[in-house]
Amino acid sequence: MSQVDSQAPTRRGLHNAGATKQARRDALIAEWTKPIGGPSHLTAAELALAQQAAGLVMCRPRTAEDRVRCANLVSRILCQLGLVDRRGKKRELEHVPLRDRIGGGA
Repeated sequence: MSQVDSQAPTRRGLHNAGATKQARRDALIAEWTKPIGGPSHLTAAELALAQQAAGLVMCRPRTAEDRVRCANLVSRILCQLGLVDRRGKKRELEHVPLRDRIGGGA
């Protein structure tokens, strides 16, 4: 068996791992963007930010400090994309009529 033949399975395994990681990243982005109609509604720059955020979610930081940094960064990116509000909760628009807000009405 030659040197190249012994390395072929390893290369194929790495290729499949990369495809699996990309599929998981795409699934995360699809889930995050479901409220706005999917990733097709993002601009190229927004999609790049979403890919960065998904990569950060999937990485395994070694220290507690790095885990907090990743979580904060993902939160800020999702806020920039308009997918969550500043407190990290998903937006839910609730309409309250003006007369109910000022105490008037029936």
